[in-house]
Amino acid sequence: MTELLVLSNLNELTKVAESWDRLRKGLPHFFPDFESARFFLSDVSRNFRVFVLEEGDQITCLACFVFGSVKKNFKLGERKLFTINVQEASLFGSAILGKFDNTAIDQFLEVIRATFDFDLISLGHVPLGSTLYNAIHRRRAGLFLTSPSRKTTTRWFITLPRTFNEYLAQLSSNLRQRIKRKMRRLEHELKWEFRVVHRPEQVEEFLRDSEAISRLTYQWNVGDRLCNDEGTRRLYIHRATNGRLRCYIVYASGMPCAFLRGEFIDDTYYYETPGFDPQYSKLSPGLVLLVWAIRDLIEQTSCKNFDFGHGGDTWGYKSKFGNTSYDCREIELGRWRKPYSVVILVLQEALNVAKNLAN
Repeated sequence: MTELLVLSNLNELTKVAESWDRLRKGLPHFFPDFESARFFLSDVSRNFRVFVLEEGDQITCLACFVFGSVKKNFKLGERKLFTINVQEASLFGSAILGKFDNTAIDQFLEVIRATFDFDLISLGHVPLGSTLYNAIHRRRAGLFLTSPSRKTTTRWFITLPRTFNEYLAQLSSNLRQRIKRKMRRLEHELKWEFRVVHRPEQVEEFLRDSEAISRLTYQWNVGDRLCNDEGTRRLYIHRATNGRLRCYIVYASGMPCAFLRGEFIDDTYYYETPGFDPQYSKLSPGLVLLVWAIRDLIEQTSCKNFDFGHGGDTWGYKSKFGNTSYDCREIELGRWRKPYSVVILVLQEALNVAKNLAN
């Protein structure tokens, strides 16, 4: 018989630590380990519920939802149009761990309805054809399904070989030549310095210099920022202390010109938002830094998988450097009987129609 437990405070979470790390290893993409998740949830401002399904004395399923107010951006390409406040229940890591079915999803949603007066439930980027994708598309009374994106996206990965030369051999000849040309230009035209950031004492300088770069990028204006604030410093120092931080930064003539940030757990590297100073765009420092990072992971770590995260396509740089992928769709649920939820639905669908027409 399956029993549902709902955990809502940090002291209760220790009982699922082993199961969390056991079940997350079955996912096709990066998912934070228990220690990283507990650190994230330890913020006093975060209200959460961890759903636990047990069969006998065995935990077979875990799902964590975080509740709170967020700012939802409405964008057209790289331009932010406007922002509204949304009460959101978001699925941590965009995944449910372990085995589950429609009944389990219904139970989770019913608890969320009773717990939180949400406008939207955000499930993140869900793989097409996955158990979660199929289960959530089943019609449920009182809820509508929507997506902030008009199309599917592709999540790209690199299965890293034993040597860097083996990896380069997998790339197209045009890309290999472009990489070599860009690396020579950056090395010959500017006094460059490449740094690997993985120790706690490196965090302060990295965040200071990387925020200066981030402020110059288009991502800063659409809300995807790297900030040198107390919360980010605390997170990065925690990752570094636990051997999970692996960030990169390149300096040109002593000035920071590009950064790349990420987290390294077990044998997987999770690639987070990069950035570069637009004045160096002709030298492609972002491309060169990515190549350097891949080489470092192959030669200096035990990394076997490089996860580019969500937001890929079939023609951008992720598709050129990646060698495996799957398609996914960003999914949200809202309440039909809540006017504010319906307003969000109308805005979202109208913007998607406009994008389709423009395309």
